[in-house]
Amino acid sequence: MIAKPKANLIIPCLNEATVLPIFLAECIDVLLNDVEVDWKIIVVDNASEDDSAQICRELNIEVLNCSKRGYGATLNHGISQSEVEWVTYADADGTYNPRDAVKLVKFAIENNADLVLGSRMKGVMEPGSITLFSRLGTPIISLLIKKLFRIPLTDCNSGIRCLRRSIYDSLKMASTGMEFASELVIKTAIMDLKYFEIPVNLRRCPSPDRKPHIRILRDGLRHLGIIILLFVKNLRNNVK
Repeated sequence: MIAKPKANLIIPCLNEATVLPIFLAECIDVLLNDVEVDWKIIVVDNASEDDSAQICRELNIEVLNCSKRGYGATLNHGISQSEVEWVTYADADGTYNPRDAVKLVKFAIENNADLVLGSRMKGVMEPGSITLFSRLGTPIISLLIKKLFRIPLTDCNSGIRCLRRSIYDSLKMASTGMEFASELVIKTAIMDLKYFEIPVNLRRCPSPDRKPHIRILRDGLRHLGIIILLFVKNLRNNVK
């Protein structure tokens, strides 16, 4: 019998107790019943002050602790600890369907991809699932990255992706915040790795009480900062 490919779903978590029970129950139902891929669900807790970690343990979900604050720091910790070939990640707020994580991994395996990004811009977004600012701002930043680094990007802020673990360390990811998302795509382009986008759908958060972690001005500027920094570095390297 041929062994099933192994994949991890990394879920970055900061005070997500209002949504975790719903989202994790869905992940367990979808992923652990996948007959083609051997999944492991890992929640990376970023020093939550609520019951997030306890909820995970009660559901027998592995919890890793990341004391360094930030979305990028949390993802980096989880991906770096993974020991399987395929790693996906998805935001903990329940806006992404775990069936799309399955779709991303299977596409990556079939196409021998290094990074597969789930694009909300190519999929269907439920009313109320994304702010107007993000709906307008994400395509603009994505277009800037596309033009500067020549990669077919439509959704730089996508919170669901699949990557080949064996290439991750070579990227030398440095971002600790939300700009991690742009850095990952840009470095994939710079290293000429095999990149794809496929459509995913975006849902409304199941908990109206959840407070978004994103800070529009701060995070937007951090995205622009990493874009400029990597463009200048890449330009200098090409001149040498």
